[in-house]
Parts: sequence; structure tokens; C-alpha cells
Amino acid sequence: MKRFTVELLREPPPEVTHACRVFFALELSEYTVHPRYKSAWLNRAVGKKLCNVSTANRMTAMRLDFEIERDVEAELKWAPEVDETAVAIKVQDGVVTLSGSVKSSFERYRAERAARRVKGVAAIANEIVVRVPGSPRSDTEIAHAAANALKLDMPVNHENIQAVVHEGHVSLLGHVEWHYQRELAEKIMHRVYGVVSVRNSIQVKPRAGAEKNVKQHIEAAFKRLAHIDAEGISVEAAGSEITLRGEVRSWAEHDQAQATAWSAPGVTSVRNELAVRS
Repeated sequence: MKRFTVELLREPPPEVTHACRVFFALELSEYTVHPRYKSAWLNRAVGKKLCNVSTANRMTAMRLDFEIERDVEAELKWAPEVDETAVAIKVQDGVVTLSGSVKSSFERYRAERAARRVKGVAAIANEIVVRVPGSPRSDTEIAHAAANALKLDMPVNHENIQAVVHEGHVSLLGHVEWHYQRELAEKIMHRVYGVVSVRNSIQVKPRAGAEKNVKQHIEAAFKRLAHIDAEGISVEAAGSEITLRGEVRSWAEHDQAQATAWSAPGVTSVRNELAVRS
């Protein structure tokens, strides 16, 4: 029995009947597995009244582990800043595990970002280890390099940010006015030679409070963006704190929704509880 069959029978959607699964088992044993055949099999199942059209549509949209693994591998190859030969990929039930060793924290960070862009990824476990080539930098050297990098790339805000280094692991402390500044500080740290990992504890403290109708502004922004399904996202506002709930189609949509919510003036916290549809 083909791999597609095994995955489908092991973790089927709850509405898929036993008769439908048995039909697929019989049909799939006769064909070479290829994603384009899924629609044909589902049409047959509907024709035989083994499952309804909505179930068939959902099963057609399902991405199998081997498809996700193939696309994550391709996306890593597409990312010029990542040595894909140094990263191992394992996928189970849509959960991607990245392992191996890379030369910098930035490469580890970019490998994870590449995997998040792939359709069907439900979650990511980043187990990649950073092994800096050559003589290791001391924490003092990394701290000086981090401070200089922040001063160069964030001349207005660097005085409000502190980088604490311990055995190559950097913790960012302090406060900024906007979330994009918080993210920028983290990206800068990933590029510092000798850094193994980055923990971002910078707080967002805007000058002005959140607007009274911040919830409506965020919802309107979602509707403007073509790559966000606004109907699937619920926005809750408690003062300057925002909570996002619902279901999205990909990690890219998940991240874009969070970034959009952070763009609202006065927001100090975004709690992202969006589930990624696998």
C-alpha cells in the first residue's frame, strides 16, 4: 500500500467515513502515487456516495507529509543564506523538525523562516545547532560587536536597548516605541558573528495610548490585504493588548496577521492564538 494511503488512513479528518477510507485504500493500491490523482480519486468517492463534496474538497486540499517535506527542502535550496545540505528535515502530521548544524544564528533563523513559508506546515521544531567556525569569540567581544551593530543600524533607539551575552547566547532587554523596531534589533543580533541564539525581551512602549477603535482599524487592515482571510480571524482588544483567534491557511498568513495587528498605533501586546490549517 502506498505512502499516501498510509498517511490518509492514519490521520483522516474526523468526517471521513470508514467506507471512504477503504475505497481509497483499494483505489490507491492500483496507481502510482502522485498529488494530481487525488482529485480523481475524490470524485470517484463522491460518485459512489462514500463521502460528500465538502469532505472531498477538504481531502483534496490536504497536504501529505512527503509533499511538505519536498517543498521545505526546495524552499531551503531557494534561500541563498542557508546551506540546505547542512539541514535535515523530518515531517510528521504536518509538524516539521529541522536538525543539523549551521555556521551562524542568522542561518538557523533563516532556515526556520523558510520552512514557515511552506503551505501545509502546522508547526516547526527548530533543533538546528549553531557551530561557529574558527576560534570562538568571547562574550565580551560579542557584547561589544552587538552594541556597535545596534548603534550603527538603530541610531535613534540603540540607547534604550541592552544586549546581555552569556556563552554566545544573547538576551535583548529594554524598550522601543514600535514592534518593528523590536524585530529589527533581533535581526541585527542574529547577524553578529559568534552569536549562538537570541532571546528578545524588549518591551514595546508607545508614546500614545491605543485608539478607542483599534479593533476596527485592525479588522479593516485585514480586509485590505489580499493574502489574509479576514473572515477566519477574530480580533479582541483590551486597551492596548490585542488577541487574535481563528484559523489561517499558512504560517505566512499567521505571521502577516500578527505584523498587521502590531502596526496599529498604541498597541503594546499581540497575543497570536491563530491555528494554522494543515
